[in-house]
Amino acid sequence: MRAARAAVGPEFPVAVKLNSDDFRKGGFSLDESVNVVRWLNEEGIDLLEVSGGTYEQPRLLGYSGDADTASDGPAMRESTRKREAYFLDYAQTIR
Repeated sequence: MRAARAAVGPEFPVAVKLNSDDFRKGGFSLDESVNVVRWLNEEGIDLLEVSGGTYEQPRLLGYSGDADTASDGPAMRESTRKREAYFLDYAQTIR
């Protein structure tokens, strides 16, 4: 963040894409990401894009990372769609 800001100056917006949770045991958690957001705010970030999951397990799309869902994936249930709607719970927490 500091290097990017130094390179572009104070008038140019700096954005970060942050994983809210990688959904892995022992992985990056919501609490850890909230701490990172605090640090980014202290540095004067202009925009934060919230993401989640991993390339092997893109939870937003309903994939579980196994061979059966690696290409097409299952149909997403409405409850999943509501729960993971742009990581709304995470966004509300960091706000």
